[in-house]
Amino acid sequence: MARRASKKAVNLSAGAIIGIVAVIIAAVLGIILIKKESTTTTSGDIPWNVLVNNPSHLENNSYKIQGKVGDRFPRGKAELITFLCKDGTGRELPIPIIIYPEVKQGININRDQEYMIDIRVENLSNNIKGLCIATNIQPK
Repeated sequence: MARRASKKAVNLSAGAIIGIVAVIIAAVLGIILIKKESTTTTSGDIPWNVLVNNPSHLENNSYKIQGKVGDRFPRGKAELITFLCKDGTGRELPIPIIIYPEVKQGININRDQEYMIDIRVENLSNNIKGLCIATNIQPK
């Protein structure tokens, strides 16, 4: 009989271990999903030094930034703008942003006008990395 009790204890332990592993995996997946959904931040939360020096590290992150348009460079259907944003210290930093026509939705983009822009940092290829692409734009 002692053998049966030990087999049940082993089976119970194996079931408990499987249950604990399943809970840990679910917790890790939950944290990953929450982290993915919470990448939208305001301009104060953008890691400016990374955006300026190595923007490809921010691939697939989204941000909401406020600033004003510096220069505009229309190219075909898309437009490249220099967007002037202030970092946490008050310095004005130029951020190049690509705006596609479907994002404009009839909004006229003018120099020196303020906007709130949602951007997504994307790597288009091995040679083209860290591009800021507008996903939404609203005049301020």
